Amino acid sequence: MPRWPSADRARPAERALATPKLRSDWATARAPLALATLAVGLVLRGLLLNQPGLHPDEALYASWALRIADGSDPALLGVYVDKPPLLLYLLAGLFRLAGFDGSSPPQIAHLILAGRLAALLASAASLALLWLVARRVHGPTVALLALALFALSPLAVRLGPTLFTDPWLVLWMLLSLWAALTGRPLLAGVVFGLAFAAKQQALWLAPLALAMLFAAPRPAEGLAAASTARLAWRWLNGFALIAVAVLWWDSLRWQWMPSYWERSAQTYGGLALALDASLLQRLTQWGELLGYTLGWPLWLALAALLGAGWRLRRGRPAPGRAPSSWFDRLLLLFVAAYLLLHLLTNLAAWDRYALPLVPLLALLAARGVQWSWQAIRPALRTARSTRWIEAAAAAGLAVVLLAAAHLAAWARLPLADGGAYDGVAQVANQVAAAGPAQTVLYHQALGWHYSFYLYDAPVDLRWWQDPDDLARKAAASLGQRQWIAFAAGREDEAGARAALARFGLALRPLPAGNDAPAARSITLYSIEPILAGASSHVP
Repeated sequence: MPRWPSADRARPAERALATPKLRSDWATARAPLALATLAVGLVLRGLLLNQPGLHPDEALYASWALRIADGSDPALLGVYVDKPPLLLYLLAGLFRLAGFDGSSPPQIAHLILAGRLAALLASAASLALLWLVARRVHGPTVALLALALFALSPLAVRLGPTLFTDPWLVLWMLLSLWAALTGRPLLAGVVFGLAFAAKQQALWLAPLALAMLFAAPRPAEGLAAASTARLAWRWLNGFALIAVAVLWWDSLRWQWMPSYWERSAQTYGGLALALDASLLQRLTQWGELLGYTLGWPLWLALAALLGAGWRLRRGRPAPGRAPSSWFDRLLLLFVAAYLLLHLLTNLAAWDRYALPLVPLLALLAARGVQWSWQAIRPALRTARSTRWIEAAAAAGLAVVLLAAAHLAAWARLPLADGGAYDGVAQVANQVAAAGPAQTVLYHQALGWHYSFYLYDAPVDLRWWQDPDDLARKAAASLGQRQWIAFAAGREDEAGARAALARFGLALRPLPAGNDAPAARSITLYSIEPILAGASSHVP
């Protein structure tokens, strides 16, 4: 049976590429370069820990976790849940460790930081796992390049330290692939079950996980004689350990609430073919998302991928080709299928849906670059010129990757809503500090944020459907203090003003606590009679 190369043994293709001194220098530098790349990736993600805003989905998950953490609804029977439980209970545990037990108001900033730190650790583990997977299959050179592409991916940087389910999905996916490659089917199944417990879309990754288990060469001992059916049985047993627990948790709500599967189908509209005019729009959106997966070197990576696909199709390896073309074929096939699923159906083109593709594309792009270099290198005449070209290419790639990743680290790219909700925390603080009298706070786009930021606060949250509905509700509650906040570009502020005016009401801005950009992203208003507004009264 074919055997995997050991961690310290150079592959034949790599031995053929360098003079003895150059090979020795490069082998010595690879481990420190990998550690430095990992550190840079973590620092860039760490810059986002203090970002002020939460995406609406992040706020919703955090509000559910608060219900678990304070014991008021440990099984989440009082809310409509459309996600499996792993992240929700993980956040609840972190919130308890951060000091929230329901006896006092939550310290929101501390809770957000705890959740983001955990996601940062998950991102660090994902980077290390990608290195291990790539190193085992393709050797340390490809592993280093793939690690750099993943660590400095703008999409991975921006979504890494978040309260989304997707960073955890990627972590368990990569751990499952590593377990499959190392001949551990039971562990691979258990870990894939954790991916499923983090997000139900993990089932889309199941073909890749199983194919990796079946196609990977077996070690010389242990599972060498294991049949495909036996491997599948062990994997399914591991997966069932977690899947049954998720099913039991979901069954607790069936008497009163819909299953999270049913709720997610209602929320996302189900899955259906969409071969209409929306196809062109999805093509554009996914083209933009793929641009953020690998940053500015995307076109270089695509060229490398095309070269890799052509070479695999031809089936004539260059001298020293490693026996791992099965891995490249499998990744190419899966990435193509994943993209087609999202392009040809009504699935939304959301940035976090592209996150599982980032490590896979990084692997493929690194492999393509390796093959391209193998094709170019024989034309170089001297080892010295080879050194200079390698150094210049590595430096140029590092510069463009760092530039794109830096923009993501400072939230300057249109990812995760691009800071549109950065001012919600300040609005919530203003409402919470308004005094003992209960405030009516109208919401539409900001409802999920308020459920977290104003958890257990003495605030009457009221949803409005359209401007006329808002005006009717406000006119019926003239004796109460009524406030409303508008996120820039997210709600019909002009329509609300016009509808309120027809009922003799007006919007009066409440002074913000500061003039920071985050505060300017959302404006808080008091709803008052027009005549009262003429006296400049602000409650």
